[in-house]
Amino acid sequence: MKRELRAPPSQVVELSEDSFEAALDPNKHVLVEFYAPWCGHCKKLAPDYERVASAFQAEADVREAF
Repeated sequence: MKRELRAPPSQVVELSEDSFEAALDPNKHVLVEFYAPWCGHCKKLAPDYERVASAFQAEADVREAF
């Protein structure tokens, strides 16, 4: 029996046209990265953004999004 390894849930909020306004909560500090999914530089930075988001997970007034 094969088991699938699942990635841990991301702490980074993925923005869309529908979620953009809600993510910009005036009571939170938001770090937003605008990226292109095909860009090698952006792909290389993705793990760094995950680490930053995990580090600030306990902070109620901080959010990270891309």
